[in-house]
Formats: sequence, C-alpha cells, structure tokens
Amino acid sequence: MKKAKIFKIPFGIESGDPLILEKIKKQLDLSRVLKCAKMAKKAGMKVYGFFMIGLPGDTPASMQKTIDFAIKMNPNIANFAMTIPFPGTELYRMIKKHGKLLINTDKGIDAGYYASEVFYEMSGMNREEILKYYQKAMKSFYFRPAKIFELITGIKSWAEFQWVVNASFSILKKLWG
Repeated sequence: MKKAKIFKIPFGIESGDPLILEKIKKQLDLSRVLKCAKMAKKAGMKVYGFFMIGLPGDTPASMQKTIDFAIKMNPNIANFAMTIPFPGTELYRMIKKHGKLLINTDKGIDAGYYASEVFYEMSGMNREEILKYYQKAMKSFYFRPAKIFELITGIKSWAEFQWVVNASFSILKKLWG
C-alpha cells in the first residue's frame, strides 16, 4: 500500500467492547486491529480510528472500554462520533420501537457525522451520559502530552499545520463551546 502512495489507513472500529460489537453485528477482532494498526504505523502510514459513542447497548462501562481501546490503539487521529440513527436503518427501527428520538433525522442532518449532539436515548443510557462520554473520549485521547507532541512533530507541511490548528479549534469548541 505504501508503494502505491497510500499514506493513510482508516479503521472503522466503532466500539472497544466486544459485546457491543456483537450487538451491532460487527465482526471485528480487536486484537487483530491493534496488530494491523501497529504494522501500518511502523510502515510510516497515518492511522485513523473511527469510534462511535452511544451505540445500542452502550453503558458507561462499555463507552469507557471504547476510550481505553482508542488510547491503547493510539491511532494518529481518533474520530469519535455520536451514533446517528438514519431512516431506513436497523438502528432507526430499533430506536423507534424501543427508544426515543431526540432529534428527527427523517430529512437528514445539517451537522454531519461529527455533530456534538445526542440523537436518541434507549434504556440504560441517557443524553447527559452519552455527551459526558463523548467529551471524555475527546479529552482522554487528545489531551495526553505524548499525543500533543506526536501531533505537533508529525506536521509535514503548511497545509497540514492549518488542518491541525482548525481541527484543534473544532475539538475545543465541541468540548467547551
């Protein structure tokens, strides 16, 4: 992949809790993800990890497992997003039947995948708890001295510097805006 000029590789992990992965029917071996991410970084590729907060069945303990897994994996960039139930999906049907939509997604959403909004509640989790763990994920992952150092020293161009600055302000705004 490196010879083909691929320099970034995304991993759609969603959750660091095997029970949640099973519940959402995602067949993923987390130990294999760790090995593959390590190999990709060793080959000089940028590794992105994509994680969801507030998946069906999530609890404070399972959301903490996701945060802990993201830190253990240590991708160059971790994207944490709150789960969005889109019409026509199994998740949407599940929430209509067993939960409560807080934001209507029938006509799409304006904020995109990285909205700092909680879109639904189901038994065992509420809006405040999901938002708390979303913010905790961002703070726990990005506000580690080693991660800050890695991000700063990994900048290779002016465009990348601008991206890091803009992404940093976006994260800070979501956390304290």
